[in-house]
Amino acid sequence: MLRDERFEIDPSEDAELGVARGGRLEFWVSHEEEVRGILLLVGGQGANEDLCALHALRKWAASRFKIAAVSVFYHGFDCRFSEDEAHHPRLDADSVENLRKGLARIGIKADELNEKNYLAFLDFYNQALGYMGLGSKKELEFTLIPPNGDYQNHGILAALDCLNALKAVRKKFAQAGGGGGRLPSIFYGSFYGGHLALLCAKIAPQAVDCVIETAGEALPVLERILAKDLERHEFVIEYEKVRLNCHTYGLWSRREGAKHYFSDDAYLVRAILNAEHLKIQHAANPHTIFVSLGAREDGGFKDKQTLHLAMQELGFRARLEAYAGEGDAEILERELPPMLEALSSFFSISPAAQNPAQNPDGQNSTATNPADGSAEICYPCRDKIYRFRDTEAGLVCEIFSK
Repeated sequence: MLRDERFEIDPSEDAELGVARGGRLEFWVSHEEEVRGILLLVGGQGANEDLCALHALRKWAASRFKIAAVSVFYHGFDCRFSEDEAHHPRLDADSVENLRKGLARIGIKADELNEKNYLAFLDFYNQALGYMGLGSKKELEFTLIPPNGDYQNHGILAALDCLNALKAVRKKFAQAGGGGGRLPSIFYGSFYGGHLALLCAKIAPQAVDCVIETAGEALPVLERILAKDLERHEFVIEYEKVRLNCHTYGLWSRREGAKHYFSDDAYLVRAILNAEHLKIQHAANPHTIFVSLGAREDGGFKDKQTLHLAMQELGFRARLEAYAGEGDAEILERELPPMLEALSSFFSISPAAQNPAQNPDGQNSTATNPADGSAEICYPCRDKIYRFRDTEAGLVCEIFSK
């Protein structure tokens, strides 16, 4: 019988920006009595728009493939409009004022408008413009603030949240006698979720056995991270008569003297296509499997090709294929069964292959339990060294000067 469970754990702190986390980390797990592996469904930006679809995909995957399927509401996850009030972002003060002024221009007072109830006023504004028969769309600048004091860290905190959820799920199944410490883990994501899945494999190579991703960026997208500095919008929401040029509230900046300066170090640690870091990642776990889907017309496709060539030269099993617009369920239906079969065979090679104490040469080291509090990896960048360390409390990021 399928079980669907909700969990909360303490999240990792932001070592880069030094901002305290405002809430606990929420994740959901769907599974039957026996499971073959753990699937992390890493939602992209906009996944909070339709949580019913997110929950349905997780339950379907758990039932269809006999796995523990996990959805993580990671840091900054709630960055789009949502019908679920708990996962709906609020507006910053400037955005509230922008909407209030727009309403005032067509003779509508909006004294009760605030950072939480803005959707009703936005709908009314759109309808009023339609009734007035105005031709061109009105444009508004919106900054959305995720709940719980979240902001857009652009990758590191979100990846740590996904990995700490994996650690908690492993512990749950190990305690239940399900062998969770040895279950293979597969990360699946699309677009930003694909980038996060790749970043998880970089941060904790021993914890990630396979990444299946669609259109995940090989390099950080500066136009998104520094959108306000560049006076660009991060994404657009279209109404019939209103165009919203939107940002997710964030702190990073490249402006001289900025308190939260987005340094070259911050860029390099987020770059999956980083030759020196790939070597370090491969040395930590050469057995991770990478399956990527991409479209040649995508701006980052050439970077993805270069990334896969570099991975293959190092000895990773990496495959890049054309993306034909399939949905998540179609991709999982095609890619997951053979991957689970391959990983199940690998993990059942021998007891010694799964026990680092009996396997000192490190062969098949991906089968060790990454949640034993001993794993760490260091990535030298320009002026700083990023260390990701697995502690009893969870995975943490630590930053040191060279």
